[in-house]
Amino acid sequence: MPVTYGTIHPPKFAEADALVQSCLGRDVSIPAPNPRNSVHAAFCDSAVIGVGVATIEYDGSGYLQALAVSPAHRNQGIATELIRRRVEWLRNLGVRRVSAHSWCSEAFGPQSARALVKNGFKLQAVLPLHYSQMSDCPACDSRGCRCDAWLYARDL
Repeated sequence: MPVTYGTIHPPKFAEADALVQSCLGRDVSIPAPNPRNSVHAAFCDSAVIGVGVATIEYDGSGYLQALAVSPAHRNQGIATELIRRRVEWLRNLGVRRVSAHSWCSEAFGPQSARALVKNGFKLQAVLPLHYSQMSDCPACDSRGCRCDAWLYARDL
């Protein structure tokens, strides 16, 4: 089935949030759409198969958060396209710099790094144990999250 893209509206919000939580853990959820953010999604047969949030921070910079693609649809360019669409949304609103964290576990490596680099992002810093406050990490056991964050940024 072909993949289509768009923004999330209330009827699909719970489905998108469930995908994020299944991929990133129950401690992560997407914010409700408001004028400072936009929830972008990929759909297949009207089902949400990918989701990511773009946010305008209070300093005027942009931030990409909560990128998730269902395991059955990974490695098909969906994450790359969701990043591209979110960056474009931010650019159209006058944002000049965008940052994002890539979750990095021992088991899976930096999850979104390849898609961020394809979209012109550069690695700025590695933040050890950045997600240690998470109690429900899909890559770590019940002792808590031991994953790092790789901080990426790019100018628009």
